[in-house]
Amino acid sequence: MYELLLQWGLESLTKLVAAKGEKDSAILLEAVRAKNALVIERFRYAREACQAIVDLAMSVDTDLEKFRSKAAGTDGTLQATKKFMGALKLEFHPPHYRRLRKLRSQFESTNDILSAYSVVMSGILHFSAMEKIAIEKSLRSSSDLCRTYRGLWTLYSETLTSLVRLTSNDLRFWLIDAPYIVQAEVWARQDFQRIMDFLLAENWGGTSFRLSLETREGLASFWESIQ
Repeated sequence: MYELLLQWGLESLTKLVAAKGEKDSAILLEAVRAKNALVIERFRYAREACQAIVDLAMSVDTDLEKFRSKAAGTDGTLQATKKFMGALKLEFHPPHYRRLRKLRSQFESTNDILSAYSVVMSGILHFSAMEKIAIEKSLRSSSDLCRTYRGLWTLYSETLTSLVRLTSNDLRFWLIDAPYIVQAEVWARQDFQRIMDFLLAENWGGTSFRLSLETREGLASFWESIQ
């Protein structure tokens, strides 16, 4: 779809500059072709990076079951819960989180919105977020703790997938010349606070979280903020 849209734009521009001098038109069209090729490559890279994170979240799911089968279970006491959480934090979480950070860095070469959101939203995978949720909701069983931890990884991957879909439907995220990273970070931080409120709400696992950019009003407001 992306390739078709850019090709359509290129053909339209060809007609538009037909009346100009041959030399000027050739230079302009070549510049547009180069930018279109770059955008297509950046979008492909973003899609692949997103899929890699989805795959990582799936592997976390599988590995977590193995970890739980070997780790000491919880009997509902605070001491047992702390022991299980300690093992989850120090043994299981670090290698997966390091892998995430390496994969996330690939978004730096895509566009500003993906770069900002992939960094800020990774805060839900800082183990402190898991600890806060566990304390606020008084989670004591290993099954509840694992389900919550797994849900955080799923939510992060779904958030990035939503952003790739969103930016694929709005060419401005890819074609705008001026950097908008500052505004993107502001919006990402606002959505991060919203997502933390969502996570601390009751039964968040049974409902869906939507980014502010996924509403018509939110998207319009974002573009107005960078004018």
